[in-house]
Amino acid sequence: MSGHMGNESATLLNLTVVSVNAEKNYILIKGGLPGARKSIVVIRDAVKVVKNAKAVKTLIDRTPAPAAEETPAPEATAE
Repeated sequence: MSGHMGNESATLLNLTVVSVNAEKNYILIKGGLPGARKSIVVIRDAVKVVKNAKAVKTLIDRTPAPAAEETPAPEATAE
């Protein structure tokens, strides 16, 4: 009975595409990729979709805090 070797996939985040050469049909990626040489690699956009964006916006309050009123320093009295 045969096994399932190679049935796993790995997802890597935060890799940078350095350059793309369409003439020679290659893409340079900064960072290491798991797997054997000359194997198939799927490259996708890293933008993640927020499922409930409205709820997230209400949790993050980006309004600036009110400025604290400055109280004058007590003047020194001459004795």
